[in-house]
Amino acid sequence: MNAFLSLFFSGARFGSPFFETNTEAGFSRLRKRVQAGLRNAKGRRLGRPTVAVDVGEVNELRAAGESWSAIAQQLKVGVGTVYRTMREASKNG
Repeated sequence: MNAFLSLFFSGARFGSPFFETNTEAGFSRLRKRVQAGLRNAKGRRLGRPTVAVDVGEVNELRAAGESWSAIAQQLKVGVGTVYRTMREASKNG
């Protein structure tokens, strides 16, 4: 049994040299696809689109006693977006 276990656990990632070879090939294919996609996206902005949140509107809603989650629902954005907007506004003065 020990000989079997030592053979099975000899692979670095998934416990088998067979799986290790296939995962390395998979990572290689994925890396090539990502690099090709980046080359095709020349000059285009990548990633998730940014959402503009009006700081004045958030301040008015907070002054009216609204919670952060209620403000986020009204503005149709996430609570984290509202937090981040207010944090950045306080940093900028």
